[in-house]
Amino acid sequence: MRLVITTLMLVACANIVPAAQEAVTVVGRAPYSYPDVPQPFRFLFPGAGPAAGGLSEMWAGLPFDSITLQRTSCLGTCPAYAVTFHRGTARSGIRNSSDDQFGRALLTVTRAARGQRGTRGFLEATGAFEGRVDIFTFASLSYLIQKWTLPLKDEPPPMMVTDAPAAFVSVSGPAVSGTVNDNGGMRTIELWAVHVAMDSAAQSIAWTRK
Repeated sequence: MRLVITTLMLVACANIVPAAQEAVTVVGRAPYSYPDVPQPFRFLFPGAGPAAGGLSEMWAGLPFDSITLQRTSCLGTCPAYAVTFHRGTARSGIRNSSDDQFGRALLTVTRAARGQRGTRGFLEATGAFEGRVDIFTFASLSYLIQKWTLPLKDEPPPMMVTDAPAAFVSVSGPAVSGTVNDNGGMRTIELWAVHVAMDSAAQSIAWTRK
C-alpha cells in the first residue's frame, strides 16, 4: 500500500512541474546599478573591483578622517562610552600588505554595561582601549553616514524629558565636519541604523587596554 501511495505522489509531482517555456522572475536579483553609488564607495560592492591605486587610493577617496559614536549614561543598565574609527593610510607605490587595510580604533568606556539576567552586556569594563578597523567597515559606515545622517546636521533634535541615553555621531574630514545628536528617543530610523551599525562594528573589534 505504501508503495502505491508513493508512486501516486511521484506521478502527481511530475504533473505540476512548470513547463520549460514558463518565465520565472526572482524579485531583488537584478544587477546593482553602480552609477547610483558614489565612486569612493564602489569597491564595497561585488563586481565593482578595487580602485586603480589599490588600498592607498581607496583610503584617500573616503570622505572622513574619523567617525565617532558617543553614548551617554541612562537610569538603566546601558553603558556610557565613545568609540572612534580613524582613516587608515596605505603606502603608495608599495605592494599592499595586510596591515594597510586597517585604521586605528579607540574606545573610552566611562560606565560599563550591566547585562540583564541571562545576557552578556557589551563593554564589561571601564577604561581606555585600542584596536583596528578594516577599510570595508570604515567605508561602509562612511557611506551610511554620508547618505542618511549628514543631511540632519542643521536640524535641531527634539527636546524631551527622558531617562534614555543620548547618542552623538561626529565626523571630521577634509571637506566636512559635524555632529548629529539624538537626545533620547528615536530621531529618525536612518540615524538609529547608523548607531546600530557603529555599535556592531565596535563589538567586532578585538580591543586591548591602553
